[in-house]
Amino acid sequence: MGAEVDLLVNYPRTKRDLNARGQDKTEEDRAIARRFDKAFFDGERRTGYGGFHYHPRFWQPVVPTFQERYGLTAG
Repeated sequence: MGAEVDLLVNYPRTKRDLNARGQDKTEEDRAIARRFDKAFFDGERRTGYGGFHYHPRFWQPVVPTFQERYGLTAG
């Protein structure tokens, strides 16, 4: 088995307390999230990905790492 490679080493880290955020979730929130339905993807943030938006500024520092690792070029 090869060595572990962290391709997200340049992805910005959150300043939020993720443990506190997890403690705020109820069993009902977790049950909704486990269904992986519309409520998970388009519902409220506490039940899944709701409210998530793609921000290029987070991914721009990561792209060169992928390019170098896989020999990718623009285009």
